[in-house]
Amino acid sequence: ACTVLDDCAGIYVLGADNRSTIRGNLVIAGRGAPLGKPAREVTTQAQGIYLDESASGVLVERNVLVDNDNGIHLHRASNNRLADNLLYANRRSQIWLQASRAGAGGTGAVAGNSLEGNQIAPALARAEALRFESAAGLPIPSARLRDNRVLDA
Repeated sequence: ACTVLDDCAGIYVLGADNRSTIRGNLVIAGRGAPLGKPAREVTTQAQGIYLDESASGVLVERNVLVDNDNGIHLHRASNNRLADNLLYANRRSQIWLQASRAGAGGTGAVAGNSLEGNQIAPALARAEALRFESAAGLPIPSARLRDNRVLDA
C-alpha cells in the first residue's frame, strides 16, 4: 500500500460529513514503508481502511481485511458505522480508534462510532482485537459495540 510514506491505507477517507459507503472490498497485505517513518519509530502503519482527520458519516460494511498493519483505523473520526466486516490476522490491531491531538475545533475526540456485527480474529499473539488509544489530555475514544464476535484464531 505504501511505497514512499508510511501513514497510508488500501482505502483512505478524509473529511467531516463525508457520507461515503465503503462496501464489499477485499484489502490484503498492506505494508508501510519503513523509510517513510521517523527514525525513532520502528513499526509501520498501513491500514486496510483508514478514516482520518475528522472523517464522519461513513458506512464501512461487509469488507474483508487481512494481513495489514491495522485492519480499520479511525483517527480523530466520529459518528461512523462499521458493520459486518471480517478482520483477520492484521498485524497490530483489527480495529483501532485513536484520538491523537486536538483539532482546529479544539477537539480530537473519537466518539459516536458504532461497531456492529464484525468478526474479529487477531491470529497473531501480539495483535489486538480492538485498540482504543488517546493522547494525554484527550478523552479515551468511545464506541457503541453490538453483536461483534472476537475469535481466537
